[in-house]
Amino acid sequence: MSLCTKQPPTTPCRCKAEQEADCCFSPTHFQANSVVYISGAGSGIGRACALQFLADGVQNFALVDIASEPLKETSDLLSARKPGVKVLTLVADLANEDEVNRVFSEIRSQLGRLDVAVNSAGIPGTYRRIEQLSSADLDKVLNVNLRALWLCEKAAIQQFMTQEERPVTTGQGLTTRGNIVNIASMLGTIGMPFASPYVISKHGVVGLTKTDALDYATKGIRVNAVCPGFVKTNLLSEKGWEMLSPVISATPMGRLGTPEEVAYVVTFLASDRASFITGSSIIADGGYTAK
Repeated sequence: MSLCTKQPPTTPCRCKAEQEADCCFSPTHFQANSVVYISGAGSGIGRACALQFLADGVQNFALVDIASEPLKETSDLLSARKPGVKVLTLVADLANEDEVNRVFSEIRSQLGRLDVAVNSAGIPGTYRRIEQLSSADLDKVLNVNLRALWLCEKAAIQQFMTQEERPVTTGQGLTTRGNIVNIASMLGTIGMPFASPYVISKHGVVGLTKTDALDYATKGIRVNAVCPGFVKTNLLSEKGWEMLSPVISATPMGRLGTPEEVAYVVTFLASDRASFITGSSIIADGGYTAK
């Protein structure tokens, strides 16, 4: 994030005339032509993020998932809520570099630019002690949760670097090329029994977030992560809801989070209101890691 040569108004714009008079202001804090990319968009946190970006005024989406039917459902939800919204849906295995290159090539050709990348795709993997796990168990989780995210982050940053910086929407006299929000986990900050592949992968996401934030801080590119706790998604339900009572009782707020609660944090970090935040991992876990 760097300074824009256009100076912001001395007081916040409030009327339509004032808004139109200053290019650096938008009530949604996303540019009108912003393009948002979301992986894992077919369900859970990814779908909730798409819907919240739409509510926040975003009109152009590139949605990716490995499964076509859930992806179509998300696209249909967006179109039903906002007729005329532009949604590019792409089915891809993001652990495959050729597939990632295809996805970002389609984004460039169909949508013209990229402003926000949300890397949300992930799997829980197998929960056992390490002596009961195979290297295949480890590779499966790392390929999806870390390798795929690394490939997508690389591709997003490469796209950002081809774009001119443009004014932020908050009237701060700053410019941006784009930003990334990675969905990590509270388990990217602590350990947990029986979960070594998942914990490794999410610690890696937090580390990558910090590293790329440092590398591109002066290039108009921000990189942050959100670290959810136990959230009511299909990913968590694979463990069986009957097994979640100890998880809920261990969470100070006494409940599971919702995908929407995570999406609120994601869209804030992706917005120009977060223009001085980079390299951060925001924990949204109902107080679990505060103990």
